[in-house]
Amino acid sequence: MSRSRRASLLVVSLVLVASACSRLAPPAATVDGHRIEQDDFLDEVAVLGAHPELVGALFGPSAPATEGAGPDTVSSSLSALWLTQLVAQQVLDQRFEDAGLELTTEDRQSTDARFEQAVGEDTWNRVPGWFRERLVDRIARFTLAGAGAEPTDEELRILFEARREELAASCPSGRVVWHVLVDTEAEARDVAEEVREGADFAEIAAARSLDPGSAANGGFLGCLEPGAFVAEFEAAANGLSDGEVSDPLQSEFGWHVILARSSDSFEAWRDALLGEALQSRQATFAQELTQALLDADITVDARFGTLVQDEQFRIEPPGVPLVRERPDTTPLAPSPFETEG
Repeated sequence: MSRSRRASLLVVSLVLVASACSRLAPPAATVDGHRIEQDDFLDEVAVLGAHPELVGALFGPSAPATEGAGPDTVSSSLSALWLTQLVAQQVLDQRFEDAGLELTTEDRQSTDARFEQAVGEDTWNRVPGWFRERLVDRIARFTLAGAGAEPTDEELRILFEARREELAASCPSGRVVWHVLVDTEAEARDVAEEVREGADFAEIAAARSLDPGSAANGGFLGCLEPGAFVAEFEAAANGLSDGEVSDPLQSEFGWHVILARSSDSFEAWRDALLGEALQSRQATFAQELTQALLDADITVDARFGTLVQDEQFRIEPPGVPLVRERPDTTPLAPSPFETEG
């Protein structure tokens, strides 16, 4: 046998041995027979422990402390919470596949951008690429599965007609307004011209408005209530007809382009109704996911916590931090838990 062929067989043998050794280790958890591998889980917890900003972005005010999640010691609260997420993800992935859903490049790119915005570009780029890819894929799947297909205008019009009187009565002035805020009159003129030529006002507001609060909602400011806006803005908005876009208007905040609509029109409330419909779908999805978790056959390695299958599905952390055992032999490849000397 040639030396090159012997070398090739050796490489294959090493790969097979490494794979077999990984499977011999008990899983961190199983979900309906699907294994959550211990090494994969601990690798992820180690990355989270090194990036507390990422933990904060993922869990918000309830984020656990990351102290103790170093190269050898894993924070028990963090490890239990992350294993809870991985178990839930396994259930979600099955539902995702059963529904025939597929992620698009756009889904992944928008989720990646959300992470970058949440933790900052520098922090996000310091997270290992393999873990960034996993997080983006998981969150994108959760978002798509929770939202489903966007409601059609026909469906939203049915909701509007059912609540028409209520919505109109919620705005005594009869006028709902949006705006785009920019620095210069020239920029404002460009915005007004683009909208009049057919550009989407909400998209322009989201991309170019200097008012972050309304920009996040497509420039939506809500009902034009007397005294709620500076005098020149209120006067200009009151002079607009339904669906009309203003000429550039200067205030102490900068240059505005205003869009006004009648509070009795579907267009005035379409985006708000869309948001409500999506929130309702997400709430229903969360309830269904919780029930699926309660019905699933789940086991958890006691070193990582105790499974609690009730309306607050969770894995309770163990009483002490977990110390990750290191192999006695030299690993075939560098471990992410090892630091360079």
